[in-house]
Amino acid sequence: MSKGLKNRVAALVAEANDIRQNGDENGKRQITFREHLEASCPDAKVEHLLSELDIRGSMRLEDAWAKGTEARLVVSEMILTAIAKGMGQATESLSIITQGRDTYITPEVILTPIQTGAIQSSFYDRLIAAMEDVNSDSVTVPKIEISDAKMEKGTEMSRANRGTVTTGKKKVSFEKTQRALEISYEALRRHSLNFIQIYFEHLGALMSADLNRDLTTVSLNGDQADLSESAAVIGIKSTTEGFKYRDVVRAFVRMGLMGQTPNAILASELMAEEWLDMPEVKNRQTGTALMNLRLQTPIPADLPVYIAPNMPSTQFQLINTNVAFAELVEQALMIETDKVINGQFYESVASAYIGFMNILRHARITIDTSLQINFGTGANYFPSWFKPL
Repeated sequence: MSKGLKNRVAALVAEANDIRQNGDENGKRQITFREHLEASCPDAKVEHLLSELDIRGSMRLEDAWAKGTEARLVVSEMILTAIAKGMGQATESLSIITQGRDTYITPEVILTPIQTGAIQSSFYDRLIAAMEDVNSDSVTVPKIEISDAKMEKGTEMSRANRGTVTTGKKKVSFEKTQRALEISYEALRRHSLNFIQIYFEHLGALMSADLNRDLTTVSLNGDQADLSESAAVIGIKSTTEGFKYRDVVRAFVRMGLMGQTPNAILASELMAEEWLDMPEVKNRQTGTALMNLRLQTPIPADLPVYIAPNMPSTQFQLINTNVAFAELVEQALMIETDKVINGQFYESVASAYIGFMNILRHARITIDTSLQINFGTGANYFPSWFKPL
């Protein structure tokens, strides 16, 4: 039974794009066409719409495209969902499942992606503490500085010295992330919707890799051009002996004293290998030590390691993801498609305005294994601002 969805396609797509650009009543920008349709038409499903349009997953993209404006809009939304899935923003995409004698046309049912090439999966979304929707690609955010607001000893009738907690602001800017794909007429004729979407998931993975790099850059250098929000950098005890567990414990203890116990490691490929080769990591620990100490400052024993291609080869970071970064979304993922007649292909451009900012500067620290700490002069040791009050 028709639910009259075909005549509402253009309006529903326009509404979804408006949400992606300007946000809904709650400020949310990231939304799939399926979510918007089912919120706007509670008694309808995407299956009903595809049935009205006579679109099937096994259909060639060219045939689906030829079914009119409404079909092209829906196919574009399918492509958008496939890209979002590749970026880790969606868990479902287009497929067909058959049960008994009935065939259910189900966009956004889980489809196992087949990707050629080594494209790293998304990790940026696992390191952020919050996602904020903003109205511009350059925003001003509050900043709190705690200088000397610590407790002091006092005597009877003595005056208390004033500590200070100051507030300020900083400006954070970010750029558009975009990728374009050209689909030849031959590809339209020879491949089904189910098959074509695999390549768009691949595109999403490429965009996700870009965002991984963006977050790594902000984690290393901060979100300010003058590097005033860059991470603290320390070395190791001996560059001759190399990276050892004690160099990790040093940073764990200091961050624990500051209330910033790390819960993630962001490392270069080389340093990930070093981590995995440490005896404390690869060897099982058996027996009982001569003396058992109960360290009350937490030393994490179970941490995820994320490998960042643009992390300097001798460096890794310890991060408290609860307060380290926020994701800023000015425009959620959108897609535009156009026909290039003289080239005989369709061009699809996916874009998003997504950036990152630091929340607390001391929620992360960089350890550079090429630097040796001089405990006498303090060179390559914790900076003065990276200490407990």
